[in-house]
Amino acid sequence: MTAELIPIESTAGAQLCTLEQVKSRLGMDKSGDDDKISALIAAVLPTFSKRLRRELMPHVTAPRSFDVEGAFVALGASDLRSASSVVLTLDDTDRVLTPGMDYMLWPFDALTGTAGYLKISRNISLRSTCFDAFGIVPLIVTGDWGIWDRVEDVPADVNIAAIETVLSWLDRPSAEIAMMGGGDPRYMEPAAPQTWDIPASAWRKLSAYNRPVGVV
Repeated sequence: MTAELIPIESTAGAQLCTLEQVKSRLGMDKSGDDDKISALIAAVLPTFSKRLRRELMPHVTAPRSFDVEGAFVALGASDLRSASSVVLTLDDTDRVLTPGMDYMLWPFDALTGTAGYLKISRNISLRSTCFDAFGIVPLIVTGDWGIWDRVEDVPADVNIAAIETVLSWLDRPSAEIAMMGGGDPRYMEPAAPQTWDIPASAWRKLSAYNRPVGVV
C-alpha cells in the first residue's frame, strides 16, 4: 500500500506548544529570542509527526488516494477521524463502499480517536484488470484527517514534550538553527541526528502515541 503524501503546507501555523509556554518555563519576559524560539516551535511538529508516523495537526478535510493490495489498507502517516466517502475503482467502475458493510475503520486509537487502517470486507472482490496486472486497485478516501486542530487541543503530555524539545534545541548555536533547511524550520533536517534528536524526557511522554510499523 502506498499513500498520498501529506503536503507540508497543511501544517503551516499549527504548533504543539506556544511561545509563551516556552518562555514561562525559561522564566523569560523579554522578546529578544522570540524569533529563535518560534522557529524551533515550528520545527517540533514535523519532527514529532515524522518520528511517530502520525498526522498530529491540524484538522484537514480532503480526499486522499491509496493503492489497495488486500483487505487491510494502511493509511500511512494519515490519521482518519471520520470518512464521508470511500470509493474503490475497479477498472472503469467506481464502487462506493458502505461503512459497516463494505468496510470498517480499524482500529480506533483510544488516545487520539483516529484510525490508521481501513479494513475492506471479504465480500468485496478486488479482481480487476489493474489488480491482475499490478496487484493493486485505487481507493479514494474522503474524510476528516489529523488528530488535533489547535494547540489548546493538544494533551498535556504532548504539550510538555514539545516544550522540553524546544528547550533542548535552544542549547544549539543560533548559526546552526538559521542554516537548517535554508531558514525554513518546517524543512529542518538534522546534520547530526544526535544533536537535533527528541530528548529522552520528551520521548518518554510521546512513546504512547507511536504508531507501530505494519498492521496491528
